[in-house]
Amino acid sequence: MKLLRVADVAKLGHERKPEFNVPWRPALMKLRTYASNAARKTKLVEPCMLLAIVDRETGGRNVYQYGMPHGPGCGVGYTQITSGVDWSDPDHPKYPGYGDLFDPQVNFDVCAIEFLEPLLEAFPDNHLAAFAAYNLGLGGVQEEIARGESPDAETTGGDYGHAVFSDWINFTAASLGVAVDWSSWKA
Repeated sequence: MKLLRVADVAKLGHERKPEFNVPWRPALMKLRTYASNAARKTKLVEPCMLLAIVDRETGGRNVYQYGMPHGPGCGVGYTQITSGVDWSDPDHPKYPGYGDLFDPQVNFDVCAIEFLEPLLEAFPDNHLAAFAAYNLGLGGVQEEIARGESPDAETTGGDYGHAVFSDWINFTAASLGVAVDWSSWKA
């Protein structure tokens, strides 16, 4: 198996946008078609990125955010969409222009098109910051960077961006059939 540096795996992922193929993650494998379909509707989002977010957010379960009352601020679906949700029917929260967020394809499309793509555009050379901003918001991460802090300084667990970044690289490598050399990577 070919061993590639993190940057080389990221580059190959951008070039090929491989379909998620990590059989030892069965809950995520069931969602790979939704991730691939959503990624094809964007320029920058890759299926493995979307499933890295799902892995961190819900582990592959289509849920409301645990412990939150159903309504504004509550995360919805596999990707835990919170911002811009129409809560007029709390049992079927919708995203304007897309539909019911419990529909897996709608959930992945909203994540890819409305959130992740703009964040990748905002941080074109910093995937870790883009992933952290998915959790904290664009403004929050911009403020952290302006203060000289890690983009993860105020994310959930203080490691959201790192966790999603690591999963993205590892999922991409597995899906491409290569191994990752993390020894020279620095955040």
